[in-house]
Amino acid sequence: MQQDYDGSSGTVRWGRHCLLGLALLFCGLTAGATMPASSLAPEWNFSGGLGVHFFEGDQETKHGLLGSAQAAYDLDPNWTLEGTVSLLPYLRANRIWSDSRGDYRPGLHEWTDSTWALGLAVGGRYHFTRQYRLDPYISMSAGTMFYRHERDDGKFRDWSVGTGLGMFYHVSDEFALRLDARGMRVFNIGQANAQVTLGVSWRPGYRPTHTFQVMGGVLDSDGDGLSDWEEIHIYFTDPHDPDTDGDGLSDFDELHRYGTDPLNPDTDGDGLTDYEEIYVYGTDPLKRDTDGGGVDDWHEIMVDGTDPLDPADDLKMHTLYLQFDFDQAIIKPEFHESLDVIALTLRRDPEALARIEGHADQLASSDAAYNQELSERRARAVRQYLVERGGISPERLEAVGYGFQRPKEPNDPVEGNPINRRVEIYIRSGDHIEQHGIQPAAQPRQE
Repeated sequence: MQQDYDGSSGTVRWGRHCLLGLALLFCGLTAGATMPASSLAPEWNFSGGLGVHFFEGDQETKHGLLGSAQAAYDLDPNWTLEGTVSLLPYLRANRIWSDSRGDYRPGLHEWTDSTWALGLAVGGRYHFTRQYRLDPYISMSAGTMFYRHERDDGKFRDWSVGTGLGMFYHVSDEFALRLDARGMRVFNIGQANAQVTLGVSWRPGYRPTHTFQVMGGVLDSDGDGLSDWEEIHIYFTDPHDPDTDGDGLSDFDELHRYGTDPLNPDTDGDGLTDYEEIYVYGTDPLKRDTDGGGVDDWHEIMVDGTDPLDPADDLKMHTLYLQFDFDQAIIKPEFHESLDVIALTLRRDPEALARIEGHADQLASSDAAYNQELSERRARAVRQYLVERGGISPERLEAVGYGFQRPKEPNDPVEGNPINRRVEIYIRSGDHIEQHGIQPAAQPRQE
């Protein structure tokens, strides 16, 4: 049996013992991992870590520190593809017994006593319990390692295949600690190496994924972190659907993380779903007007092109509760004074533009098409008044209707709600146009 000069003939046996211990730990944690980390999983995730690369004792270099970086793509909740780049920045030459010479020879050529190496590998991971905080996996890989200096055997590169075990500990939805250990067969020189690394994993984006699980003997059919009993008797959510209202947030997250309503996809009623507010626009799902500037978040994003987090760029908005006769769009004289104020505001700023929006309330028997047409007629009636009585150029006025699609308050199925029977006028001042321009409205999302 060959012996290496630095007395590391037991390296392989030591490595095998480490892998056996990790395997036992892996099995125990897999069986006992019962705490959900999150209902969210991304497609891409990235890791980085530090560790040690162990060479078999009769190879040309001694063990060395390594740094590694991984980019991975999740194919499904269990399988992940992964690419790895590793750097061994300083490897000392080993001295190996030479039968032909009868003494120890250097593993690297005589002109250097150290080198560095770069490793590239591709492979895959199989996760057993990705939705839990403790997330063990097995891995498979194939790769190559390039050495800076030629070794005594005349080679600059090794080829290897490997298998291993690992564990993620999910600290949050985005970040996790990662422990990875793997053995590698270097088949072009018939040697066995090993690597152990400890690092951090980052998941930059995530979407809801649904799994079925039993937690601590309490039935949780949809795996959202709420027991079936809680969902049925306390929260009135669907125990077989982790996202009852379909807004993209799990029932558990809505109740215990964000404070939103798991039965209402738009808790604050501004026209944006709770998921959109949190993860797309960064607005507050509990406030209709996040920046307090007077215009709701939906209108700023979808119509005005202003920043829903900056109150300084909000348009000037007037809400008029004009009482029309049934099925009529004729403005009654008692509301002329309010409209005259709008006309005066526009005359004082000849460069200002106005958008007139009609809204209706909704009863159980309301017809969507009819109310849409009625809201448009009432908006056009206000526009006509401002043109004929207020002396405002028609090119400065835009009239649209929303029917009962955008209520400010809940509607009673029998009485409706008079607060929702309104006309809103948004004025973009000349100064605002000069400073910000006329921003195009955002493209409406597809339902």
